Amino acid sequence: MKCMEEVGVSVTYIRCLSNKLWSFLLLLMIGYSCRMTVAELTVDFGEIARKQWFSRVELAAPVAHAAVKLSPRLSIARDLIEY
Repeated sequence: MKCMEEVGVSVTYIRCLSNKLWSFLLLLMIGYSCRMTVAELTVDFGEIARKQWFSRVELAAPVAHAAVKLSPRLSIARDLIEY
């Protein structure tokens, strides 16, 4: 299966990693991992405000110095970052 995600990256090898219920909104959030096939980014500003790539090493320093704030541990986004 091949598809695009929020910043227009072509992806394949899609795998569900996690899910969590947002009980106050009655929504099920589902987190997936995938592999990108093309690394060109485009932004749909109605969907996402900003885009930026980080390697694991590049992310460590900004997080340690509070330049980048990670999602709370209870979020799907944090599950995916830690994965």
